[in-house]
Amino acid sequence: MTQDKIKLRELKEQDLPEIKGLLYETWIEPDFGDNEKVADKMSMIFLYELLIRHTYSKVAVYEERVIGIILGRSDNTYKLRYNLKYLLKTIFHASSLFLTKDGRKAIKEGNKEGEADKQLYDKVKDHTNGELVLFAMDKNMKGMGIGKKLLNDFYSYMKKENVDTFYLFTDSKCDYSFYDYNGFEKKDEKEVVFNNQRERYFVYTKNVE
Repeated sequence: MTQDKIKLRELKEQDLPEIKGLLYETWIEPDFGDNEKVADKMSMIFLYELLIRHTYSKVAVYEERVIGIILGRSDNTYKLRYNLKYLLKTIFHASSLFLTKDGRKAIKEGNKEGEADKQLYDKVKDHTNGELVLFAMDKNMKGMGIGKKLLNDFYSYMKKENVDTFYLFTDSKCDYSFYDYNGFEKKDEKEVVFNNQRERYFVYTKNVE
């Protein structure tokens, strides 16, 4: 595979099942993989919650297959009404989970991540005006420069939007050393017991240069 065969384009609705698969591998399966139906719903909820927050999207495509995605937000232009459909879909899928015992447990566990992110956000909210909402890659495509290509496009967008500093959330299930290597600054971290496993959650920031 050569770089010239990798194309970046805007996110399309038909990409969502593939993107859900990327999220499932990294974040959902380790925590909810023992119940396939619950894990599938949690994947959709996670994806829609991210889409609620975005003003920018790009996917990396190779031979019509999505191999990476980046979502971002400029606080200077964000309007919830543009993403209202994703809020409604989040509510729909979350409501269906509440109908089962395992679903309610999954929602309760998932809320721990939300609470951790809220506490971490308090550390950076006064010094940022944008967010790197999601950055995910096909694990078989890492180390090929695709992530850098996506990030550079994102940086260009943030410059156009006059974003000075943005933040991102990540956790110990990810290769968060990537952000250290690429000049992001870790601002705070929090340990959470998630499904009886200790996990660490982080907030990073980066200045737009």
